[in-house]
Amino acid sequence: MKDDSERHRPGNIEELSALVRSVDLALPTGCGTKPALLWTKAPATIIEMGEIAGIVEYLPEEYTITTNAGTSLRDVACALAENSQYFPFDPPFSDLGATVGGTVAAGLSGAGRYRFGGLRDFILGVRFVDGNGNLVTGGGKVVKNAAGFDFPKLFVGSVGRLGVLTEVTFKVFPAPDGYATLKLAYEDLGSALVALRSMHGYTIDLHALDIESPATLCVRLGGIRDALPRRIDRVTAYLEHSGEVLEEDRDADYWRDVANFSWVPEGWSLVKIPLAPSRVTVLDNVLRDSGSVQRYSAGAALAWVASPPELSVSSMDRKLEETGFSGLLMRGEAVGFPILGRFEKEGFMARVKAALDEPGRFPGFD
Repeated sequence: MKDDSERHRPGNIEELSALVRSVDLALPTGCGTKPALLWTKAPATIIEMGEIAGIVEYLPEEYTITTNAGTSLRDVACALAENSQYFPFDPPFSDLGATVGGTVAAGLSGAGRYRFGGLRDFILGVRFVDGNGNLVTGGGKVVKNAAGFDFPKLFVGSVGRLGVLTEVTFKVFPAPDGYATLKLAYEDLGSALVALRSMHGYTIDLHALDIESPATLCVRLGGIRDALPRRIDRVTAYLEHSGEVLEEDRDADYWRDVANFSWVPEGWSLVKIPLAPSRVTVLDNVLRDSGSVQRYSAGAALAWVASPPELSVSSMDRKLEETGFSGLLMRGEAVGFPILGRFEKEGFMARVKAALDEPGRFPGFD
């Protein structure tokens, strides 16, 4: 973000629409848990969405909730917990104050994505202010929605380039009775990957399947509390490898630290990199001498890479570009558009932006 960028905090939708119409370049933000996403080439008006917050409608019997974009994930989680419901995709940064709108714009899902799918699978509808300052509605508030193009999913990972999200509707799930996690330390990453791949076809449903650096496989189970010890024993026997079992508060504390990136040292950059299990070793080799720490999440469909200050973001950008990876910079000194590595700047999203932001009041995908 440019140092000379102005900040405004609209109190309602009318003020937000008027603000968008009045500026040359605008970029929304929640509470700043992902500061690198605010980078722009030119000075922009930063729109703080904290006043456009609150739960609009919650129907526990329908398993849907509608919230304003500036609502904190923590507040939503508390409301859902009163009815033993939750977001199964485990949105990251929740305890740090992350908001609904910022999470959607960054396209972030946590470890629960492995079992239930990512954030995009839970969005039913959105409302947003477009480049002309108009309030636009896409999707709806029911699980069985109208046929046609799934418009709301365009905003997942749009990083504030298509418009300003004001409201989002999600479907939610019943929360499990309990959790337990099995942590299995292996000699090297290759051995951990072999075990991880073997779990992909296992008959027990897993809530999370991660590899913690350097080579610890983390298997999380959820369901009826009394049945969890037997299920843990089955996984241990299947893998023929024993490990540490986390239950109750220890399990909850561990995954809370994972979701809030307590494992990332202060001042380090943080990048989200989509990948496939077959490419984990390629990425690991690219980063081997960089001092970075990786966590492979969602069955190794995603890597979280934390890098020390001595590894510049521009250097990471080059490494990813040379090996065909792309990544979204969450934290660190941005040197350009926050998507690092390989990115089709004139692709589908650029065409969508041209349609939704005709005046060009939001930054482009470059």
